[in-house]
Amino acid sequence: VNTYVLLACLYFWSGMYKLRGFFHGFVFQYQFLNFSGISWYLRNFYLTKDYLPRAEFRAFGALGTWIEMLAGIGMILTALPGYGEIFVLLAVAMHVFIFFFGMGPFRWNLMTCYMLLVSSKLCMEGKMGPMDS
Repeated sequence: VNTYVLLACLYFWSGMYKLRGFFHGFVFQYQFLNFSGISWYLRNFYLTKDYLPRAEFRAFGALGTWIEMLAGIGMILTALPGYGEIFVLLAVAMHVFIFFFGMGPFRWNLMTCYMLLVSSKLCMEGKMGPMDS
């Protein structure tokens, strides 16, 4: 349960930190997407001919920060039965996107996804939400 709550808080804080604008205005296009082989070949979609970020993909990067925050908040509020799985799947989808289109298969991405799946399964099998312990 502690790992589950820790990851939920990490997702929330990480998303909140990225809302400052620097992430979706610069980091998402130039540092996050450029490390992936798939995104490298698709760079004409998210960068202009002058290699500036397109407005649609700045908005997409901002949407990712809100999704990350929502996943964290939703995981904390899993006292509502049956809704915890939705937010865990949202976080897993985020990690799958990072795996294929972002930073790639780095250890932190795979290990965080593994810890998320294992801790959420333990919380849900025990039928106890993060606030019940």
